[in-house]
Amino acid sequence: MPLSMFVSPAAVMVEPLSTKAFTPFGHVIEDPKQASVHDEHNLAVPVQANQGTALKYEHVSSFDDFYKAAPSQCKARAVMNMFSCTPRRLRSVQEHGKGGGGDDPQSESMLGLFDLTLMERHPYTTQTFVPIGLASSDTETGYLVVVAPTLPTVQHAEGFPDVSGVRAFFARGSQAVTYSAATWHAPMIVVGVKPISFIVFQNSNGVAKEDCEEIELITTERTGIVITVLSIS
Repeated sequence: MPLSMFVSPAAVMVEPLSTKAFTPFGHVIEDPKQASVHDEHNLAVPVQANQGTALKYEHVSSFDDFYKAAPSQCKARAVMNMFSCTPRRLRSVQEHGKGGGGDDPQSESMLGLFDLTLMERHPYTTQTFVPIGLASSDTETGYLVVVAPTLPTVQHAEGFPDVSGVRAFFARGSQAVTYSAATWHAPMIVVGVKPISFIVFQNSNGVAKEDCEEIELITTERTGIVITVLSIS
């Protein structure tokens, strides 16, 4: 059973995923040549590989194992899994109780609203999601990367998410993400019309609580934390 915490109603706008904005939570992995001109990458100068037909960027993301600090002391191993994720249903502005869509100046460019009800983290390992089969030019499907800081705590693995600092990013098929160890994030949220499969890299020792912690976000209001998803195109 996941833990739970009460949250106050809040609205979070989705922003484009970029290295600079995501740095407090992990790494963005993408070809610097395809990144926004406003983004900042700290990649080393690439070297030629594959008989001069490729550029190799080294150390594009961390792959950390902190299980030595876990209470069970069970040794972890690197694992690679695949998650095939179908698009989530988004609520309309009308369902949110704002009245007709024409009354909201953003409604015409809005894809919908997503209710954030669960967050998770992996206390002792990074976790990397690499989308496959989704073109960077796809204007019909993408995915959300929703994260939150951790509230201060004495115990490394017991800090709840600071929901006042929730941020939501929109990622395209040309972008992969690595969550730093112990970073609170939402389960994968695909938006649009097509499923996306992800190859997921992390460490695991098989102890459920040490591999993954979950927390339900509960509200006494009609809505809790609502993420506004603008048009993908």
